[in-house]
Amino acid sequence: MGGYGKAHERVLWSEDMADACVYIMENINFNELKKGKTEVRNCHINIGTGKETSIKSLAFLWLIYWVIPAE
Repeated sequence: MGGYGKAHERVLWSEDMADACVYIMENINFNELKKGKTEVRNCHINIGTGKETSIKSLAFLWLIYWVIPAE
């Protein structure tokens, strides 16, 4: 890994994305989103916090979780 880790990105854990998709499929009535139209188009649902995380922080979390074994 190169660089200083100062860059920031918005990240989302894959299991959180899966949980959000299941929630949406079970709880959102897409007919209400049509609003009189014949089909649903461009119906964006934002999943995430909108908070940015530094690459350095992500690398540190990865190190703790995957590299350093739990005692």
